[in-house]
Amino acid sequence: MDKINDYINSGILELYVLGMTSPEETSEVNKMASLHEEVRTEIEEITRALQIDAANTMMPKRCMLKLLAILLK
Repeated sequence: MDKINDYINSGILELYVLGMTSPEETSEVNKMASLHEEVRTEIEEITRALQIDAANTMMPKRCMLKLLAILLK
């Protein structure tokens, strides 16, 4: 379970939802999501949070991506 939590907390899922993962990383996330409900749930929550945030702000996508990159450091 700790490995799954570490994976979820790694930041890869946020990058995946934003479409910023390599093809290899995308395949890995898809595999992890198919194997672990926790990963699927987290992807759904990240997607919803980003959709809500985008709907509530007028921040350009480029600025939002820079902010996310800073937060993931």
